[in-house]
Amino acid sequence: MAKPDFNQILGVTLGYEGGYNPRDPSYKGVHQKTYDSWRDKEKHPRQDVRKISDEEMQTFYKKEFFEIPKYDKLPHAIAGLMFDFGVNASPRNATKVLQKIVGAETDGVLGPKTQFAIEKFIVDNGEEALKERLHNSRLKYVKLRTEKNPEDLQYLKGWTNRINSIKQKYSSKQKGSL
Repeated sequence: MAKPDFNQILGVTLGYEGGYNPRDPSYKGVHQKTYDSWRDKEKHPRQDVRKISDEEMQTFYKKEFFEIPKYDKLPHAIAGLMFDFGVNASPRNATKVLQKIVGAETDGVLGPKTQFAIEKFIVDNGEEALKERLHNSRLKYVKLRTEKNPEDLQYLKGWTNRINSIKQKYSSKQKGSL
């Protein structure tokens, strides 16, 4: 298994993240509340999320959305799909969806049992099958989210377009895929 290339994965996801959103203060996918917690944990004074440097953003995403959820232990394309899903839905929620797909306990933690279940799923069904199931499950996730939270309905089309585009970027059938 090739080690996932975090910088490439981050570049793909940041291509879908916008600038500053004043309605729900966030910048390039980093929400102010999450950024405040991160700065507290790193023992840095809080600041406006718009002041996050590219270097700090890369460190933040790598630690919180890649290494801590253990997506760095997955095959590159699966890691990329999970990273993007985690940025949108939280790593815990994204991991629960993955666990359900592979038949692991859905606790939101990618531990050794989940890792084994992922590897077994790939051996039995292939990596493309896992990518397809992740794609379909993520579409279902955003649909259910908008049903539970009608105020999010305004984002459904954008989320759906992003999910479909991400699928193409990580598809081995796509020429020049990641």
